[in-house]
Amino acid sequence: MTEHNANNTIGTGVALFLAGAFIGAGVALLLAPQSGAATRMQLKEYAGRAKESMESAIEEGKKTLETVVAKCEKEAKAFRA
Repeated sequence: MTEHNANNTIGTGVALFLAGAFIGAGVALLLAPQSGAATRMQLKEYAGRAKESMESAIEEGKKTLETVVAKCEKEAKAFRA
C-alpha cells in the first residue's frame, strides 16, 4: 500500500468513526428517559466535544496535506532536473 493510500484510508476511517459516534449519540439521546433540559445540556456538552474532535481531525488533515504537497513539490523538482 502506498503512503498516499494509507493516508486516505486513515482519513476515511476517522470520518466513519465520527459519523458512527454522532449516530450512536443521537440514538442514545432519543431513547434516554430524561427531561428536555437534561437532554439539551447533554447535547450541548456533546457538541462541544464533537467540535474539539473535528478541530483535531482538521489539524491532522492539514498536516497530512502539507506533507503530501511537500513531497509532490520535491518530486516535481526532481522531474524537472
